[in-house]
Amino acid sequence: MLSKTKNDRNDSKDRFQKKNFRNHLQQAQNYKRNVRNLPKTKFRTFLFKIGLGSYKTIIPAAIILLFGIYLIYVPNFLYIKHIEISGLRTEDAATASNTINDYLKTRFWWPQKNILLLSKAGLSKYLLARDGAVADIKNIKKDLPDTIILELEQRYGKYELEIGDWHYILSNDGVVMSGQYGTSTISSLPLIRFKDEQQPADGERFFSPELLELAEGLSSDLAKNIKIPTGAILMENRKSADVKVITTNGYEFFFDVKSDIGDISKKLQLLLSRLTDAEKAKLKYIDMRIKDKGYVCLKDAPCAKETSPSQATSTEASTNPLQ
Repeated sequence: MLSKTKNDRNDSKDRFQKKNFRNHLQQAQNYKRNVRNLPKTKFRTFLFKIGLGSYKTIIPAAIILLFGIYLIYVPNFLYIKHIEISGLRTEDAATASNTINDYLKTRFWWPQKNILLLSKAGLSKYLLARDGAVADIKNIKKDLPDTIILELEQRYGKYELEIGDWHYILSNDGVVMSGQYGTSTISSLPLIRFKDEQQPADGERFFSPELLELAEGLSSDLAKNIKIPTGAILMENRKSADVKVITTNGYEFFFDVKSDIGDISKKLQLLLSRLTDAEKAKLKYIDMRIKDKGYVCLKDAPCAKETSPSQATSTEASTNPLQ
């Protein structure tokens, strides 16, 4: 073991005597790490911190930035050139297209003309607020690279609204379209008459979805089931719990506003089928406000003296129960 230790020492001494070894040792002793100089300006310091401290990184980043600016602000293949509209009359579609083009010119810093940046919600709100011919926007589709497709719902006059001496055209979505004072010149639309209600303004959404559903049921489903057209729908006001319907042949029916009109009109049709022609000729009204019952009042009965029955049970003496 003494001999092995002596040999190891001799090998170490021999390595130290070699010129290359001494040179490498000298270089290691004199090695100094290069110090990277920090930028002197704040802007250069900012670039350094985000990884853009050299031209090798600055140039590609600048190219990407300029390309992004080009895509957003410079008219290019992504700018909307075609607008396709369905659901409106030809003249109304042209007006809607002009309104849409006006919207596309808004938001300079976030150009809506660019199909990638176009806000569907913003366009919908803008169009509904400014185009009276549009009742609803069912769908907006972006068809790259330069086309938008809109499916719209036409607003049209569906009811005549009467409040006092004023007559209004009420749209299919419950908006007041126009009004006139005095004698009505509107004869082709179903009449809805309010006894105690404030005068609405043009463009006001006068009917709630619930009232629209009720009016649709009374003017369409009821007439279809009993095979008699609806002449007028009468209510005290928009908060009334009761509604009265007068048919074109003079029949009067009372309903609860929360009734299922489709179901109750079928029961009313069954009740009418049970009446004789003589009874129909003397019919004053039928009250359908009690669940699963219909009360018939004839003109020669005591119930006929009431101008407007407040409860269905008030006509009990002259009723034919439907059960």
